[in-house]
Amino acid sequence: MDHKENLLFEINRRSQIRVISAKLEHLDGIMRIEEETYGKIEAALDPEETRKSTTAGRDLMASRIGLLNHPRVGRASSHFWVAKASGDHSNEILGYVTLQPTHLQPNECDSWDKSTDFGTFRKSFHPNGPNLYAVSLGVRTGTPAETFPRLALRAFRTWSQKYSEGVFMLCARVPGFARAQEADDTLTIENYWNSRHANGTYKDGMIQMFSSVLDSPPKRLLKNGWPVDKDSKGHGVLFAAEDPDSAIAATSQRILKLIR
Repeated sequence: MDHKENLLFEINRRSQIRVISAKLEHLDGIMRIEEETYGKIEAALDPEETRKSTTAGRDLMASRIGLLNHPRVGRASSHFWVAKASGDHSNEILGYVTLQPTHLQPNECDSWDKSTDFGTFRKSFHPNGPNLYAVSLGVRTGTPAETFPRLALRAFRTWSQKYSEGVFMLCARVPGFARAQEADDTLTIENYWNSRHANGTYKDGMIQMFSSVLDSPPKRLLKNGWPVDKDSKGHGVLFAAEDPDSAIAATSQRILKLIR
């Protein structure tokens, strides 16, 4: 086995989490995580803004499972994955990740809305597109620390196996910005999004989280990319990574540190 295969073998041997293809019977658990993850953002919206929410309804989420895991869609057999505790045979899940095959290029992904056609996929989804866009990654509160990187690893393996010549993209929030600006009212998003601590880590926790698993810096600022997100003051960043093997190696090492 090569080094990458050795890492994956060790993870599968030690991990308490397994990642499987999403099915309709997982829908209740997916919707609980969707509400927990994005519902708190929606709850802060003015009534006029609720139509802009990214929280998917039950019917829409069910349609995503049917579309993304159809055997004749895309280059991979599954693009919607859920995490479960090893040995748990119920329909309870710990998290999920949704991947969209697309012809969209990084310069076209100005916001989550544009990258997903407001969550409908009508104009953004292309079954044989060369690139992958991570639509959402949600994890239940209180789950093992390895849950998030295990889902990310599954996404990167799909990228490596079937879309290795393409770009892996996602639009990330910058939820630390509002709090940072409260402490320093001269701080602008232009000065904040790429700022780092003395040890080299990003000051925004979410940017640091995605940068560490992708082993890639954010590509650009998405100013007013998600106006409804109060913690981010409506802003976000675009990640557009091009090296799946690097992402797999970085994420595998992170998982192994967590489960030792």
